[in-house]
Amino acid sequence: MSEFNQSKSDSRGSSPEERLAERTAPVEHECDLVSTVLGIVSAVVLVTDAVGRIVRVNKACEDVSGYRAAELHGRFFWDLAPHEDQEAAEHYFKHIVSGRVTELGAQEIRWCFRGGAVRRLSARGEVLHDARGEIECVICTAVDITEQRLAEEQVRQCKVSLDTAVRLAQDLSQPLGAIAAYAEAVLLQLRKGVFDSDKLANSLEKIATQVQCAGEILRELRELR
Repeated sequence: MSEFNQSKSDSRGSSPEERLAERTAPVEHECDLVSTVLGIVSAVVLVTDAVGRIVRVNKACEDVSGYRAAELHGRFFWDLAPHEDQEAAEHYFKHIVSGRVTELGAQEIRWCFRGGAVRRLSARGEVLHDARGEIECVICTAVDITEQRLAEEQVRQCKVSLDTAVRLAQDLSQPLGAIAAYAEAVLLQLRKGVFDSDKLANSLEKIATQVQCAGEILRELRELR
């Protein structure tokens, strides 16, 4: 009982400022923890209010976008999209708020950052509600996949080029085979010493035609480089 009275006395003896500090300390600690986590996360993190206005971004978002946090605050989520994508970006945000975004999963979106560069992001959204069930904020996380998409496109182009080269190589075998056959026929006539000038001229014309075909195929092969 004496210990309880002592504790009660100590509590009553503390000043209002001290009691307020005791109550706010855990909250401040939690805020500091959140800020630290946001600062070290490599993914882009963007927080908006219920209507899509940006209220907070992390350092990764600043680094990727080229904008400082103060420049982004108050802008709408879809303002960062290229003009032709803004309607789709707004539609995506409304899906997040409605809770239907889980049906969509990660979405690939385009953002237009400082200097006009357009980057591709793989984004996800999550809605946080307060104790009354009202939307407190919307958290969007995104990973910059621009380089990945460029690499995938390069691989695709290489595959297309390789397939084309294989097809052209197969096509080239046809005129080369024909040239060899006609040349053999000409040589056969010349070796016999008796030949038909018309047939010889015809064979030479066909050789010239096939040489032209082979040349066109080789030109296409050179253009693949």
